[in-house]
Amino acid sequence: LFALSLRLKPGVPADHLTEFEAAAKAAGRPLEEGLFANTVYDLSSGMGCSTVVVEKGRSDTGSPLFGRNFDWLPTKGITEHTLVAVFKPTGKRAFAVVTVSPIAGCISGMNDAGLAVSLNEIVLKYSGDKARFNWDGTPTMLAFRRVLEECKTVAEAEALLRGLKRTTAASLTACDKAGGAVFEMTPKSFVVRSPDHGVTCCTNHFVSDPLTVNRPCKRLPRLLELQQSDAKLGVDDVFARLGEVHQGSKTLQSM
Repeated sequence: LFALSLRLKPGVPADHLTEFEAAAKAAGRPLEEGLFANTVYDLSSGMGCSTVVVEKGRSDTGSPLFGRNFDWLPTKGITEHTLVAVFKPTGKRAFAVVTVSPIAGCISGMNDAGLAVSLNEIVLKYSGDKARFNWDGTPTMLAFRRVLEECKTVAEAEALLRGLKRTTAASLTACDKAGGAVFEMTPKSFVVRSPDHGVTCCTNHFVSDPLTVNRPCKRLPRLLELQQSDAKLGVDDVFARLGEVHQGSKTLQSM
């Protein structure tokens, strides 16, 4: 996998690569380890995740709510490597990510404009457009980090990601001060899912045409029940629903 991560090195943004090189030097560790950590999404699988965005019209706070379960294969030491990291890149937006060291890309994060995003894993072979892996693309977690560094709104995030070469399949749940959406993407397709009855939900399968392959998901129907009424929802309601779709030891965090 280290060799494969090196194959993705040309797609790493130049400033990110400089950061990884400095970190490797300071830590006395091979650069390949940092590259692998930040391309692990593209090269393997194991993440799960469930997300819910409540529009401000459905929120009892008067502002959007964004809830997320971070699901990953339980691994020895992962608790000790979990942290909130704050970045203040020169000439770009400051942002914070909830991450697993030494991942410096974005799994879940929020920037100084209030734009919040999170990664939902989609296995490439389960995409209806039959897309192939693109070795010339920007590694996914680094592409999503660029969203936090450069974008203020969901619309700006969409424009940025549409313009990038994408390596593999993924869904990005995004929310700004006005509301949210889910981007379903592969190396050759990009579909935006908008809220239904003021709620947007996502797990780990594409659900929109032309990307869905109609794979069953036990968690998604439970989340989609939130779209079947117009009742106001609060923070406790979002956490309660995420608690109903947790995956036991595979759910590392709810946020």
